[in-house]
Amino acid sequence: MTNILSAMAVSKFDDQGFVAPMFALSTDEAEHYRLRLKRASAEQPEISQRVLKMKSHLVFGCLDELVRLPAILDVVESLLGPDILVWTSSLFAKMAASPDYVSWYQDMAYWGLDPPEIVTAWVALTDSKPDNVCMRVVPGTHKFDVVPHNDTFSANNMLSRGQEVAVEVDEVVTVDIELNPGEMSFHHAKIVHGSHANASSRARIGFAIRYISPSVRQTVGAEDSVMLVRGEDKQRNFFYDPRPKHDFDTVALPAYEEICERSRRILFRPTPTP
Repeated sequence: MTNILSAMAVSKFDDQGFVAPMFALSTDEAEHYRLRLKRASAEQPEISQRVLKMKSHLVFGCLDELVRLPAILDVVESLLGPDILVWTSSLFAKMAASPDYVSWYQDMAYWGLDPPEIVTAWVALTDSKPDNVCMRVVPGTHKFDVVPHNDTFSANNMLSRGQEVAVEVDEVVTVDIELNPGEMSFHHAKIVHGSHANASSRARIGFAIRYISPSVRQTVGAEDSVMLVRGEDKQRNFFYDPRPKHDFDTVALPAYEEICERSRRILFRPTPTP
């Protein structure tokens, strides 16, 4: 099976800023990865919760496998070309009856990356439906500049700064990205998106992978790093991240901490208030 997108699908992505649903894994395979991740996280739960928020594929071998999955990379290649880098990844897990939410925001607001040759793959490890708060997007907003954001640092906001767009969002035009376990969506780094708190009795777990083209540069930090997962990188604008060797690779943790400290200096840099 190949996931190379048709010209029509690529045109729709260019127009709407997202494409979904796409096949990544069978239902059984999605459950297999969910259970592997659950077991691996249980080894050191406090450390795991922190690692799962940033560059999680550098410590969890099961997630390193997912960022390299051909079914995912085929779609990314259709959108970015044959040379593909992973910049970061994170787990978005909302347990049943959780107050956690994701405010309306744009991925690129604090990343410092340019040009926006960036796409996020969101892989559903459980079902992701309106009742257990699937991701929502505002189609077409990727065509405009990144808007100002407010940093709320809200306790239940799952984003690093609790950031939210400093403009009104017309929820009438939003689209729910409904996914079954093993399906995935792709969205542009500038599209406005978010999700509510999960009041349902079912967990909603998704793995977000941020893919970039080698043409992308880090514009606000002296050092940044990526992992090459397909093709070649002739530009060499970034350092390279090491791969983990196990489902939870404790040996990889010291290098991971150093890498993430560099990333935090970029992501948490002071920014002007809108």
